[in-house]
Amino acid sequence: MTYVYEAILERVDGSWVGCVPVFPSNCGVSSGGDNIKEAVENIAAALRFVIADYIEQGKKLPRAVFSNPPQVVLCVEVDNLFVESTKCLTVTQAAEELGVSRGRISQLIDSGALDGTIVGGKRMITIASVNERKKNPPAAHRPRKA
Repeated sequence: MTYVYEAILERVDGSWVGCVPVFPSNCGVSSGGDNIKEAVENIAAALRFVIADYIEQGKKLPRAVFSNPPQVVLCVEVDNLFVESTKCLTVTQAAEELGVSRGRISQLIDSGALDGTIVGGKRMITIASVNERKKNPPAAHRPRKA
């Protein structure tokens, strides 16, 4: 299903930040980027995760409200497959599942080895990416000496 919401963007300290104001501020529909395109893509990704979370928990989504004219209109697609693929673990839970430290989880997210996002102010990792890492673990090795 396609969901349409308005985002508000503003320039702060050389970056673009924005949010979807109809969602509570603690739910995590805010993000930003170095340019408008990046900020909009990041806010749309956060919106998809939050909508998927609402659907999974059976919560009623807020009614879309638009300014006249709207600032940025986000259209995001969220289906059952996306909801299932975005079920998340906290950093601590992912670290326990993989048998590594919380710091290592952050490194894996930053490198793209795990899929993570910020939901409600917490860094979350998709269960699908943790399961993929468990299914295809990296080969054991020692770092080379310099």
